[in-house]
Amino acid sequence: MPLDDIFGELDYEDRLQLLESADPMNYQPGVIIIRQGKETRHIYIILDGEVVVEQTDPSQTETMELARLGVGSVFGEMSFLSGERTSATIRTMTDVELLRLPHRQLRRHLENDPQFAVQFYKSLAVTLAARLKVAN
Repeated sequence: MPLDDIFGELDYEDRLQLLESADPMNYQPGVIIIRQGKETRHIYIILDGEVVVEQTDPSQTETMELARLGVGSVFGEMSFLSGERTSATIRTMTDVELLRLPHRQLRRHLENDPQFAVQFYKSLAVTLAARLKVAN
């Protein structure tokens, strides 16, 4: 999913400010960025490379690949929104360069700028609705 899709409701200045507050991260192949069942509230944007989204069944016996994400894809938004533990593991397939939007900074921005918050949450809602439609 392209970057503009998930932040499509944000104007240029808000998008720029959001990206400027992000931390650049680099990973080698095979690294777990997010582990299923753990707490994380960051949102990640893939700038280069590919990750796999995997889910292990409750008995811990089988792992299923749910998706592969590449450039422009975003992950971590579900845990950010719900505050719940992660529902899947995100593992790098290649060298990956991404931006991490830190929870604390993003929360502060959302609390201090109501117009940004409305646009941000609307962008996430539109994106999640589109993903649900594709999944069904």
